[in-house]
Amino acid sequence: MEKLLKFNASSCRDEPIAQDELMEVCYQIKNIDTEAAPREVIIETVQNLSYKSLNDNGVGELVIRTLKTLLSNSQVNICEDLISRLVPMLPRIKVKDDAGTSTSLNPQLGMSLGDDEARRTWRMNGGLKSIPFMYAVLFNLKHSQVSSNLWWITPGILNILDDTTDLLNIRLKGVLLVRTFLEECFDDEKHWISFHDTGLYALYEPILFNMCYSLPPGYSSQDSLAIWKVVFPSLNVLYRLQFKHNDTAYRHHLGKLLSQLLLQNVIPRINLTDENLTLFALQAIVVIIKCLDTAIVSHFQRIVYTLGEYLIRNAFFTAFSTLMNGTLDVISALIDVCPSERLLAHKYDILAMILITFEKCQTEGKLTDDLVTRLKDMVQLLESKGCDLAADKHEILKTKDMHDILI
Repeated sequence: MEKLLKFNASSCRDEPIAQDELMEVCYQIKNIDTEAAPREVIIETVQNLSYKSLNDNGVGELVIRTLKTLLSNSQVNICEDLISRLVPMLPRIKVKDDAGTSTSLNPQLGMSLGDDEARRTWRMNGGLKSIPFMYAVLFNLKHSQVSSNLWWITPGILNILDDTTDLLNIRLKGVLLVRTFLEECFDDEKHWISFHDTGLYALYEPILFNMCYSLPPGYSSQDSLAIWKVVFPSLNVLYRLQFKHNDTAYRHHLGKLLSQLLLQNVIPRINLTDENLTLFALQAIVVIIKCLDTAIVSHFQRIVYTLGEYLIRNAFFTAFSTLMNGTLDVISALIDVCPSERLLAHKYDILAMILITFEKCQTEGKLTDDLVTRLKDMVQLLESKGCDLAADKHEILKTKDMHDILI
């Protein structure tokens, strides 16, 4: 108990705590005698621990595991107490006007502060602590509690997403709050409100989708990458939950992300000018291809055109081995999921990308044993899907030294 009191006192003074001391606090609160310990001490310790739920180096994960264990104890019924402490800390929370009027499902409560001074005041008064605190609360909010708490969850998240003063420490944390809310609070739609019925999709989706357009030169490549790493998986979770019972709609929206954003904007604008961003985009394309499976056929030509025009034909393509391998990952995924009849109709497009890659590397001295093996495996994969390349191989080998991958 003494350690908990000391931890709470130092937290009030914003004093740092050593990791081994924090681990001891986590151990003590997780194994605390809930009948003997004062309720206020438990609540205050949980609140102070919550402030560290987004810390790096495994600290955040430790805190979340600790709170999950503690709050799953039916004797520790403090969720409402935590919420009553959290709500005043959030930026411009609008509470229910009166107990007789339910606004729990009204998605229009989110308000942008639009006032830099108000945001500065919020930050100066410790408002940033509300973000990890909210993260910890959402992680432990039960599905049965969602509808009665939307009145503060919705404006709380939206006001954090609206922040323009700090992209990494505030706005992106807002995206993380959205994802946590979606993943942790809607696990029993059979008995409680579904996410679809909350009406929140129409609020979150445009914000997240538009954030994906945060591209250089308007943003640094580091910030763009940081945004994408948080927003892309969050959008996928949002689509999956909203269209849980409608695979066609889910695939349509993933296809929109693939076509409108990645294939028509990101790859053409960035191509080889930023290795990390392009690699992330290629990896995202592979993920979407696997999610769409055979439905990828409607995007087949756009993928082939984009890869060929903006990457493979680029004079510096072979200078970036990570991007070359990322491009081959996309082609392999495409071959793997496409129906045979579609591959048959476009076998020359796929084969051309493989052969051009081989020829470029051969000419520029960039061929390695691993790359040769990979390209040969891709040709064989194409054949295994029903593409007869025997006559084509024969003609190609008459004029090209490509025996390593065609024989």
